[in-house]
Amino acid sequence: DAAAYAAAAKRLAAAINTALYNESSGVYVDMRQTHLIMPLATGVVPQAAEARVTQNLETAIHGCGDPVLGCGHVDTGLTATYFLIKHLTETGRNDLIFTMANQTTFPSYGFFLERGLTTWPEDWHVSTGDSLMHGCFNSIGLWPLEGIAGIKVDASNLECPLTIRAGVDTGDVTWARGSRKTLQGQAQSSWAVGAHGFRHEVTVPANEVA
Repeated sequence: DAAAYAAAAKRLAAAINTALYNESSGVYVDMRQTHLIMPLATGVVPQAAEARVTQNLETAIHGCGDPVLGCGHVDTGLTATYFLIKHLTETGRNDLIFTMANQTTFPSYGFFLERGLTTWPEDWHVSTGDSLMHGCFNSIGLWPLEGIAGIKVDASNLECPLTIRAGVDTGDVTWARGSRKTLQGQAQSSWAVGAHGFRHEVTVPANEVA
């Protein structure tokens, strides 16, 4: 079954690339964030083209030439937002997530928060009459723990890799702390940037199943 599904996935990826990938521009369909992240996150992009498509995604996120979005806003729908944050977290692009998470103008998470919302609305506009309980694929919820606190758990490994790049992943945040239950026990991470420089303290569970 695994071999059959792998072969089908390979055929589908090839068909998607043939139909939708533009080799001259390095985009799928156009420069929309959704159209760039979905092929990247699902492994459709050929290895030789990954860097170029990723650069186009970064350009789309910064979006400084967009008269509506401006710079650094998220421009994805319900499903693609999940894949965008998940992929950027897994590939260590916390700097891009921080840029989007730090916005307060439309469309952004901060736009929601400044209007007193504590649940996910039906759309980015937060229109009158929208449902406020669309809690699907809200991958931003895990990012502060994995991206800011730096606790990433690999379920196939008994170790818990904790990595933070001061000034890259952290933006203007000067300290963070977090903890997370793992299969091996409790993992804790805390860091701060100050006169002493960058200080990172971690507590990793014993190398055994708790």
